[in-house]
Order: sequence, then structure tokens, then C-alpha cells
Amino acid sequence: MDAIDRIRRNVRVLMAFRGSNLSQTCRDAGVDPREFISAMANGNPSIAKVEKLAGVLGIDVSELLAPPEEPAHRETCLIPKGKTEDSS
Repeated sequence: MDAIDRIRRNVRVLMAFRGSNLSQTCRDAGVDPREFISAMANGNPSIAKVEKLAGVLGIDVSELLAPPEEPAHRETCLIPKGKTEDSS
């Protein structure tokens, strides 16, 4: 799995967990959804846009590059930033 595939997968997992979709997440980040989808399809999203999406998702951009099998990544996907298992 390359970096773009990891970003795609991790954004999808985080949005699903939060009950959001890509269009809304992009709008919340101030990113044009069509441009972002096109950039992802072409394998060249800008770091600035990926950072904005990470911010809206409540994570550090490095988490979007984490392989899905890493324990820290699974915890990030399951527990939104700033919450604990008890407060979810």
C-alpha cells in the first residue's frame, strides 16, 4: 500500500467513524471537493490540502500516512482526538 492509498483509506475510515462524507469534510476544511477528489485520483494531492483535511478530522497529518495495522492508528480511528473511551 503506497502513501496515497493509505491517505485514501485513512480518510475514508475516519469520515465513516465520524458520520461524515468527503464533500462535507472538504468544505469544512476549505478545500474544493472536486479538486481534492481529482488530485487523489491522480495521486498528487497537495500537502496543504491533506493537512487541512487532517485538521478537520482532528488528527495530525502523519496519522493519515500510518499503515492500518499500527496500533496507534487504530486507536486514532476509534477514538476522536480529545476524547477517551469513557467519554465517547
